[in-house]
Amino acid sequence: MHLVFGAAGFTALMVTCFVFVRTFASLRQTPWAIFCAITGLLLLASFLSAANARQSAMNIQCFLNLIFVLAWVWVSSVSYQLMRNDFGPAKV
Repeated sequence: MHLVFGAAGFTALMVTCFVFVRTFASLRQTPWAIFCAITGLLLLASFLSAANARQSAMNIQCFLNLIFVLAWVWVSSVSYQLMRNDFGPAKV
């Protein structure tokens, strides 16, 4: 169960990265769109590397630690950027 829900959570995080690529691109914030795209690809590569069954436990833990650090840095950075943006009053 742990692996199933962990995979679902990381998949949702990767999809969210690519959703924010589109969001930042529509806001004409190209550097942030590129940052989100690179983060999504790195999360995918790290997750697939960690899922490789032929690796030692030490290598798998290294990739998982990379995923955790990368995810927290991305979430924090994007949250900060969105709080800085002034989208103006909401249109109803």
